[in-house]
Amino acid sequence: MEKRSSLRRRVSTGILCSRLRSHPQDDVIEGTLRNCCDQGFAAELRAPVSPGTILVVRAVGRAGSAAPARSVALAEVRWMRPVPRGNELWYTAGLRYLPAY
Repeated sequence: MEKRSSLRRRVSTGILCSRLRSHPQDDVIEGTLRNCCDQGFAAELRAPVSPGTILVVRAVGRAGSAAPARSVALAEVRWMRPVPRGNELWYTAGLRYLPAY
């Protein structure tokens, strides 16, 4: 049973994520946005991130693709699970948009 109040849209957009910190660090995590709805989105990430972590997510898209509706967002990691992808281990994460302040 679907728990969301809005429908998910399937997408495949490149993203770059970094932890929200007062002092920026070079810990960018590459990933792919897989689906989204009004409350949040699911993404495949190259590195694990603990639930509760706040990420700055930048959509970078693919060459020649239309610009995403939201190009930068703050989101909280709600859950994460490892997913084998060939010889690599990726991580599928559910993220919730943080409200604008």
